[in-house]
Amino acid sequence: MRKALRDHGLVEGRTIDLLVHDGRGQPALIEQAAQELVAANVEVLVVWATAAAQAAGRATQRIPIVAQVADAAGVGIVGSLARPGGNITGISSLSLSLAGKRVELLLEALPQARTLAFVGLRGEPNIGRFFEMARQATRPGVAQRLVEVAGLDDIEPTLAGLRGEIDGLTMQQIFYPASERLGALVQRLRLPACGADRAFAQAGGLMAFDAFIEQGLQRMAFYVEQLLAGVPVARLPFEQLSRTYLALNQRTAAELGIVLPPTLQARADEIIE
Repeated sequence: MRKALRDHGLVEGRTIDLLVHDGRGQPALIEQAAQELVAANVEVLVVWATAAAQAAGRATQRIPIVAQVADAAGVGIVGSLARPGGNITGISSLSLSLAGKRVELLLEALPQARTLAFVGLRGEPNIGRFFEMARQATRPGVAQRLVEVAGLDDIEPTLAGLRGEIDGLTMQQIFYPASERLGALVQRLRLPACGADRAFAQAGGLMAFDAFIEQGLQRMAFYVEQLLAGVPVARLPFEQLSRTYLALNQRTAAELGIVLPPTLQARADEIIE
């Protein structure tokens, strides 16, 4: 996000100041962060994920909010992407609707898989829909494990406990900010996994598939620039990301004894050797 802001002339310490709060996926910390930022009287709130957008909306109806959420209209953040109204705008990604596609891609790489785990964040507004889309995409004969974790600190012991019990896993897109950490984790645990961000695959995950997040960050930075220039938030409709990105880690596949099908490799935007 800092890079995207710099691309729009918004340089931390020179043209803007940034107050950064990390909710670590925990509802109480997310609410606290939103309230503290509003109390600091910031000019624009930039938030990531549905729970953070909802918390920011509860904390202020005055400060403009630029949000990245999985399904802005579907979860009630706004009534309409074209006419969001209120004080919130931003990017509505495809992440939630792509949950099933991640399962399909993982099964394509693991034709002999018999058990998959789907890992979601307990209490996150979209976790039920994530589980349902993942379930629907699972082919007959493949058992499913629906796994809820309390936060990032809970993921490592949870995944370690799944070793030997599952053939692969996918994770909810909400964990995107920890992609590098999680990619390295599943590689160390030797768990074939499909994440949401290319950084997940670059760090050691087998594959990653999602909307092209960098595109969304650029648009969010543009919205921040517009709001700081005085453009009313009501004139900035939500945008729907349309481009997707598939990254495959050939090195991890070799370590796990997985042969990635040529048809899958042909569809990849990036193959990490």
